[in-house]
Amino acid sequence: MNTEQSAIVAELEKASKGLLFQSESDYPLKPFLWEGKASDKFTAQDLLNLQGYPPNTPLKTTAFARFFQPAVKEEGWHNAEDRATAKRFQELVKTLKTLLSGITVYKVGGTEQDVYIVGKTKTGDLAGLSTKVVET
Repeated sequence: MNTEQSAIVAELEKASKGLLFQSESDYPLKPFLWEGKASDKFTAQDLLNLQGYPPNTPLKTTAFARFFQPAVKEEGWHNAEDRATAKRFQELVKTLKTLLSGITVYKVGGTEQDVYIVGKTKTGDLAGLSTKVVET
């Protein structure tokens, strides 16, 4: 990993540190960088292959804004801690948009899903965050 790649991972780490993505369970967000994997033809099947899933594993994509919408929205009933968490997620979204282009959210699996928030870096790599969600 070169200096620019390390800087991208460090920025993602800093922006996501301590945040838990909430679904029916709470999971941390973990930065990743896949060197040299950014091509115009990166597909859901490429993701399954890259991460070692069987080819028939259920996978769906979700819009980036829609995925983060519940986390970034400030509600009237939020306490100070909830508002601070929403602001941190807003900053995380800004960081992702600054560092990555063409961001796609992939959800892999059934009820318990591995989530990959994947975008292209200026260095020609794919990078982003992974987490888990539980959807029943």
